[in-house]
Amino acid sequence: MKQPLSLFVLAFALGFFVISCGGGKVDQDSLSRIPASENAVFSVNWKQLLDKAGPDQLLASIEKAKAESKEEDAQILKELIQDPASKGLDVKKSAYGYLSLDGEDPMGTVMLPIANAKKFEEFVAASKTLSTEKKEGYTILNSTKSKGDKDVAVGFDGAFLVVCWGEGDLSTRLANFFGKKPEKSMANNADLKSLLSKGNDINLWVNSTGLYDMAKKDPSNQQAVMGLAFVGLDSKKLDDNNIGMSMNFENGKMVMNAKGNFNEKLEKEFGKLFAKGVSKDFRQFIPKTDYIGAVALSLDTEELYNYLEGRGLSAMADMQMAKMGLNTKEILGGLTGNIVVASYENKGSNFRELPSLTIVELKDQAIIDKLMQLAKKNGLPLTKKDNRIYSENMPEAGTLLLKDNFAIFSNSTALLEQVEKGLASGDQLESAKFKKLSEGWMAVDFSDFQQYANFMNAQRNPFGSSQNDTELLKSASISAKGSDIEYVMQTKDQKTNILKQLMEKEANQ
Repeated sequence: MKQPLSLFVLAFALGFFVISCGGGKVDQDSLSRIPASENAVFSVNWKQLLDKAGPDQLLASIEKAKAESKEEDAQILKELIQDPASKGLDVKKSAYGYLSLDGEDPMGTVMLPIANAKKFEEFVAASKTLSTEKKEGYTILNSTKSKGDKDVAVGFDGAFLVVCWGEGDLSTRLANFFGKKPEKSMANNADLKSLLSKGNDINLWVNSTGLYDMAKKDPSNQQAVMGLAFVGLDSKKLDDNNIGMSMNFENGKMVMNAKGNFNEKLEKEFGKLFAKGVSKDFRQFIPKTDYIGAVALSLDTEELYNYLEGRGLSAMADMQMAKMGLNTKEILGGLTGNIVVASYENKGSNFRELPSLTIVELKDQAIIDKLMQLAKKNGLPLTKKDNRIYSENMPEAGTLLLKDNFAIFSNSTALLEQVEKGLASGDQLESAKFKKLSEGWMAVDFSDFQQYANFMNAQRNPFGSSQNDTELLKSASISAKGSDIEYVMQTKDQKTNILKQLMEKEANQ
């Protein structure tokens, strides 16, 4: 059943839009109400976001809603957005929400601190579409239009306005909140408090076990869950691990950060796989002309082999490669684990093709000679001319260029020629751009995001080259260092806050 706007005001508009401006102050009392067993905790600093986006666009959306709702409902929402303090809400304290993901029916709760209980009660009493029901220690807030709708449960006492939603027993969830405080709560969670103290626009803390258990229940995630199990990750190993994520909207830029807080066992098993970044020697093979972006990956191949062997995965791979005369140890032994895939502008109309370079650092070129011998043995003879390797029978398969301890593969002969010219003329990627690729075990940096988006959209579209709707974005980058990941999106308009740009774009659509 569709929720009427009056209850929507308090359940979602109020629960999300007017979430307080506590900034970097951590409210211990609020956290003490959240059981330590919950799977996710979030905060949204609405006051901060409203200052960045400006209320005009949001209020304009409320005006549009009048056509589908009662005038007084839209007016309530406008008043809450413009001045929540006058309705009794405490905008000086932090407000949080939490999610239960491990049950059969996932449920959520938003907690908003109340500064003046009398003002809030007067606000509720003035509404023509809200009614109250007294319970022991708290009051339930109902909609006069839809008393039978159980998608949302709302209640308040002198300290908090609480909104619960989901598919489970919301009445019990609401009553439990206003009952006795849990013996073990999030007030003692150091990782969560560290995240909430940084004054981000949006925060999300997730318990890894809860996230894994939720993924297992969704049939669409089964392949991912099987993949995790295949590499040795299950709910036991994910226990006592969590991920803290934040999102901040700035002028022309959105920055998302994620930090994994992993236990010693998981860190010991997986941490050694990741190296510190690709070397500066890669830069000489990346021409700057028509460059749109690249992906870099840096792994420790020796540790990777040890991990695969310990899991019995190398033996499985060796069985598949035995017919070709290959084995996992020999292949990984010939690679450093550093690779860069650089993409270049497609000046045609077929976005399904993107000129690219795949640059692999070798420990020894002998691995290339071995691969050539095996290719010939398996009926695919390759031609080696000077420092190039290619198939005369399948020229469309691309060409491999060998230089020192690097193998550079491309689907474009012209691009390989550009690499060779660059080695002589110095037409290489600028140092500042390459630096973004060389820091951390994984880096993604696309200075021309539109070209890459067109390419990715065309891969999903079997009929060719429709453009992706990304005209706002100029660039996008991802940087991973250890368990810290940062994702940055930049817009073409660098002077206007990205949140305002996104809201205006949505309104225009």
